[in-house]
Amino acid sequence: MSDKICLKCKKDFSDITAQQKVTYKGIDIHHNPPKEIIKFLKEEWKGELYPLCRECHKKLHIEITKILKKYSNKPKYNSDYWLMLNSTINKLNEAKEEIYSFTKKWLKENGN
Repeated sequence: MSDKICLKCKKDFSDITAQQKVTYKGIDIHHNPPKEIIKFLKEEWKGELYPLCRECHKKLHIEITKILKKYSNKPKYNSDYWLMLNSTINKLNEAKEEIYSFTKKWLKENGN
C-alpha cells in the first residue's frame, strides 16, 4: 500500500509538495474504525489504516456521520462528537461495527 495513492479514487499524489499539503492537497490516513469512537469506548485502537485523498476522506466521513445518526439519541446533530456523546455504549459498539464494515465495502466500490 502506497501512502501517496488514494485507495478510493486511485489518484497519485506523489508529486505534491509540502506547501501544497498545507493547502489541503494530498493524502490523509483514515483509521478504520475511527479513533474518535474508540476513545469514547475507552478501548485500545486496533484497526486498519487507509490512505485517502482529502476529497475521498471527506466523502467517507459524511457517510460515517449518517451511520452515527442512526445510533444517536439526538440524530439532529451533524457533529460526530455530539452524536457519539448522545449514544449509549451498546449503540456506539453497534455503530463501530457498521462503520468498519461499511468502510471496507465503500472502498471497494468503483469511482467516487
